[in-house]
Amino acid sequence: GVSDLHVHTSTRHRGQNAHRMLAKAGVCTALDVGGPWDEFMQYCKAEGAGLNMACLQQVREGLTVSSQEPSVQELRDLRDRSMEDGALGLKLLGGHYPLTPEASRRLIETANEAQVYIMYHSGSTLTGSNIEGFRETVQLAKGLKLHIPHINSYCRGQKQRSLDEITEA
Repeated sequence: GVSDLHVHTSTRHRGQNAHRMLAKAGVCTALDVGGPWDEFMQYCKAEGAGLNMACLQQVREGLTVSSQEPSVQELRDLRDRSMEDGALGLKLLGGHYPLTPEASRRLIETANEAQVYIMYHSGSTLTGSNIEGFRETVQLAKGLKLHIPHINSYCRGQKQRSLDEITEA
């Protein structure tokens, strides 16, 4: 079967029927990269289709952290609680629910210090989900491990010609 490493199954991300659709497509293993963890677990229990599933806990102001500028301790607490609950790692939804650049860097550092998987949808309170957000993400991650998904989505010609953005990325 197929392993799909970037799905959104929660109803928060319009994932209704996601498990059945994945199974019908031949997927046997999937990584939900949207969370949040508790909603992911509720959905798996209610709608599961015999799939192997894992989930990244989202880092989002007002849902999993208190503000766009969470402290190191708040990020560590979220990381530790998420790992204890069974999440595979953390995802910063910067393009949709941004943190400040400083808090984004702290999150990457916090994940790296515990060797926790970290994914970052580029964008912060200063940049968007575009080539500028991608540039910023690369700088924020300097010297650290980080998965930056769907780079093509940052190269849509919003700031310069698409081909120039693609070449840079």
